[in-house]
Amino acid sequence: MSQPDFLYELFEDFMDDPANQDFSMDNGLVCRWMTGQAKISPKISAYYSKPSNQEKLAHTIHQNLLPLMSDCNMAIQDIYTLFIQDDSISDAKKKNLTPLYKPASSRLLFLAKLISFGMERQFIKRNTKNQKLLAGGALSPIVLDYIMDSEVPKPCRHFIGRDKELEELYTVLEENRHVFLCGIAGIGKSELVKAYAKRYIKQYTNILYIDIPAIFIRILLTWILLTIRRKALTKNGFKDITVFCVP
Repeated sequence: MSQPDFLYELFEDFMDDPANQDFSMDNGLVCRWMTGQAKISPKISAYYSKPSNQEKLAHTIHQNLLPLMSDCNMAIQDIYTLFIQDDSISDAKKKNLTPLYKPASSRLLFLAKLISFGMERQFIKRNTKNQKLLAGGALSPIVLDYIMDSEVPKPCRHFIGRDKELEELYTVLEENRHVFLCGIAGIGKSELVKAYAKRYIKQYTNILYIDIPAIFIRILLTWILLTIRRKALTKNGFKDITVFCVP
């Protein structure tokens, strides 16, 4: 799901309101909202400042977003932890919203009201040097557990070309959650990934680069092959498929 599609799902009631029929989710602006480079539209924040629309937002989250989450309870719990431990949020606001979190039946309303509160707060442009925000008291230390402060290694200084591959990779990632780059050792898979991260860094909130040990790669390959086998069995009814995982 793309970032504009996500916001269309989240703000469905706002978009369906006749008063907002001319409003559109500009892809570039949405990217800046999602990466903390720009304050969200005042029209959206004003709409959800009304309690009745916050209740609609809670229903929309339940209907449109919860089915997409693998563990929605853990996600809401993490959000609550961020809220409680954020020193930049007043005790009065915490006291006001906390009672909504404790009963499971009102947790989505808690989340909706928290989203509305977040949109109305003083906007602080995200700084990749998070330590500066910490020193200024504008960023809670616990946020660093959720916002990566590390950088992706830079590609080799001799890296040239591959513009077509980089554009194709961007297109594929817009349409798919998982993408695997395959090729013989030394062909340049890692360098392509580093170059992609460097070119499209502003399109993402977090980019995490991990060196995976060979044993995990073998486990991953085994999982992929078993998944393919299971889908083939389900779709075609084949019974004589053998899966080989060559180390």
